[in-house]
Amino acid sequence: MVRCLVSVFFAWLPLCFLGETAAEEEWSIASNGDWIRGPAPAPPAPPGPSPDNDDYSPAPDNDDYSPEPSGDDEFIRLDTSTTAKSCEPGCEITSAEECQRAIDWMNKKIGRKSTASNVVKVVSYCFYPPGCFTQCFTDYAGHFCPYFNTHTGKESYTSKDQWKLCKGTCGPQSMKVATDSTPVDPVQEALEKSAAEEEQAAMRAAEEQVQETLL
Repeated sequence: MVRCLVSVFFAWLPLCFLGETAAEEEWSIASNGDWIRGPAPAPPAPPGPSPDNDDYSPAPDNDDYSPEPSGDDEFIRLDTSTTAKSCEPGCEITSAEECQRAIDWMNKKIGRKSTASNVVKVVSYCFYPPGCFTQCFTDYAGHFCPYFNTHTGKESYTSKDQWKLCKGTCGPQSMKVATDSTPVDPVQEALEKSAAEEEQAAMRAAEEQVQETLL
């Protein structure tokens, strides 16, 4: 009888220790509803900013940045590389000297360093838009190949890297889309385009030469 009691005692002893160990362990419920051993996992982090998130704010692209009129800017620029735009009435730049100041001011504002090819060329081209504009742009130089066109010109003309300059302190501007009112002679236009291409090739070459010296 004693031997039987001893056998039962030693048989139950491991189970008692196992029960105490199991009682000390921590159990929790996983996100899928299963019981797991150990503490519950940390909740997932909230999603970061994305285009579908109200807090999303993409970083500006400095090379394509176009200062908008704030009412305090002396001059503004209009991107006319693909869509023609014109200055509001009274906001046009009316002289080559003012055009030069506008381009120098804008290049300083956007942090560029135009050099040899930033001298305004006065022309009377029938195919170019009237007033002050530039035809070239690089990350280093900013706006160059500047023109002041005295011809009524072609307001609807667009070309790669073309920017129109306007006064920024004359009042609010709607950046209206430009339209043409005077027909252009195709023969005269072809001759003037050829001359302009030669001018700009020379301006670009001069700018590249200066940059090679400075860099």
